[in-house]
Amino acid sequence: MRPILIVLGLVPLASPASAQWTVTAFLGDASTSPSRLEVRSATGDTSFRVEPIRLADESFDSPWYYGARLTRGFEQPAWLGLEVEFIHAKVIADPSQFVQVRGRLDGLELNGQQRLGPLLPRFELSHGLNFLLGNAVLGWPMVRRGPESLVAIVGRLGAGPTIPHVESSFRGQEEDNYQLGEVAFAGAIGAQVRLWSHFSAVVEFKVTRTRQRVEVGSADIEGVFTTRHIVAGVSWRTTPARHRPFIR
Repeated sequence: MRPILIVLGLVPLASPASAQWTVTAFLGDASTSPSRLEVRSATGDTSFRVEPIRLADESFDSPWYYGARLTRGFEQPAWLGLEVEFIHAKVIADPSQFVQVRGRLDGLELNGQQRLGPLLPRFELSHGLNFLLGNAVLGWPMVRRGPESLVAIVGRLGAGPTIPHVESSFRGQEEDNYQLGEVAFAGAIGAQVRLWSHFSAVVEFKVTRTRQRVEVGSADIEGVFTTRHIVAGVSWRTTPARHRPFIR
């Protein structure tokens, strides 16, 4: 968080009169690292841990992975931008996979390897492990044509809340709703290529990390999700290329 706070501290030095806005939409593919889930229930003597759980993303199955962001850039300093970004990713656990389990389920000791399904028949954030991020944006022009940047490297650091849509079941209890999740942290590096006038193509590699604690009936399920995102999209800038742009 410290780098973000340092950059945000520079905002009062930016030139608001020359601010410009950019809207970006993108699609992509996400991959989440295997995770450990801890399950605790308020009813019965239940507290156990399962690991490692392989998590699918199904980025190109409905609903698709997608995202959008609104960026405000400044002429001074030209390398700085601030933005709001929304990302819809997914996390899906296959109940047929074998996992290592340790703890208690309804007072019975568990210690060994077994299928996930009998313990957790369904665990999905499949209408979204949704991220709402506030980002600091830093740009480095690589190829220019006069004052105009044709190709730029763009970095992002951000943090913000998550809004997971929990579709899960545990001990006959079903959950299918949005919940307010925990804070996520994100870092990204990518390229911006000017196509013409207002439009640019963008490609990016991003990493997000968040610890989630979701409710499924009487149970709390907690885990850490580290996700790698590869995205591509198009951005539209409100000022044409003849004006001095952000990342000029």
